[in-house]
Amino acid sequence: MIEIKGVAVISGVTGQDGIILSKILEKNKYIVIGLTRSIKNAKSKQLKYNVLKNVKLLETDYHVNSLLSILEEYKPHLFFNLAGQSFVSKSWELIEETIWSQGNITGNILEAIRSSKNKDIKFVNASSSEIFDSRLPPPYSEKSLRKPYNPYGCAQILSTQLVEVFRERYFLHASNAILFPHESLFRDDNFFFKKVILGVKKITLGECNVLEIGNTEIIRDWGCAEEYMEGVYKISQLDSPKDICFATNKPQTVEQIVDTAFSIRGISWRDYVVINEKYHRFYEPEVVYGCPLIAKKHLGWTPKLWGKSLIEKISAELDSFK
Repeated sequence: MIEIKGVAVISGVTGQDGIILSKILEKNKYIVIGLTRSIKNAKSKQLKYNVLKNVKLLETDYHVNSLLSILEEYKPHLFFNLAGQSFVSKSWELIEETIWSQGNITGNILEAIRSSKNKDIKFVNASSSEIFDSRLPPPYSEKSLRKPYNPYGCAQILSTQLVEVFRERYFLHASNAILFPHESLFRDDNFFFKKVILGVKKITLGECNVLEIGNTEIIRDWGCAEEYMEGVYKISQLDSPKDICFATNKPQTVEQIVDTAFSIRGISWRDYVVINEKYHRFYEPEVVYGCPLIAKKHLGWTPKLWGKSLIEKISAELDSFK
């Protein structure tokens, strides 16, 4: 007989983080309930990556009554909020969707938990490094000044502060996982890191002969999504809620990532890369990276993959993926 540790709900289960976290929860003997606004899209993701096989998918509009009925029926022990429009650059075009999906959904989940019969649910919200004031020098940490510079960051700061106020007023076990950029095979193909790795592969296969990117001097902190989701899971196992940053503190330039990705395939990026200004964001912070010391102190969490090792991992997975 298989021992079941509990029931866990993941909102936004079809995204990169939801797919990875569902695997971690299954490994730790949780029954996983996955929430989505479109079962059709969820099924297509299942087919594309051969994932979420053991996840019970539920369609919801993420309004309080819908969420409350799910909580009452499945009685989860854990709830992870990973839902939301995730493209920072597109948030200028999708302001309403970004604020609703990143901010309002968080508030509705918290209100549903508060209104439910089980207020002991451990809730973890996925926040973002976009909440910090990037005009101040990094590294950024849990105590860094918050000042977003795009609608995505505004929505994320709303979400983050809703967690804080519900925690303080209603004593909910609600935490924020403040995530710096993190990458995996399951990342959307249009995100920079995955786009570069996939683009290099297509070039080596002769499927294309150019890769268009934006500013090569931008410096960021890219980590491994599997490691970050292990950290998110560990937050849910704490006795008391806590807001924790997940970062590598190993910043690299866009040029370094591109150069490494091409070098792994034995070719020079300068022969194939074209700089296109349409990929430049409005107000693009030059340097963003984070400090993971609190994660190490309270979770025993330290990042192991970044830069070349992370690129090699995703490249190998992409090569073996059918």
